[in-house]
Amino acid sequence: VEYTKFYSDYEDDPQYDERWQYEHDPYWFENTLGQVPYHNQWIPEPVTVFDKVGKFNVNFQIKDEPTGGDDRFANYRLW
Repeated sequence: VEYTKFYSDYEDDPQYDERWQYEHDPYWFENTLGQVPYHNQWIPEPVTVFDKVGKFNVNFQIKDEPTGGDDRFANYRLW
């Protein structure tokens, strides 16, 4: 699988981090091989090869960096 990402921030804050989540329905097809171990978990890298069959819903989030790199204000970084 190849993904095309797009990031736009209302305040033009740069990107700080990103994460991926996969919701897996292993029973979408009759020949289930079980559920993927990363089902409904946030992971730092995208999955590009699926080793189990089923239906996948992909969620992608980017965290912005409005603080200019000052970790004292890290709670202002939002997904």
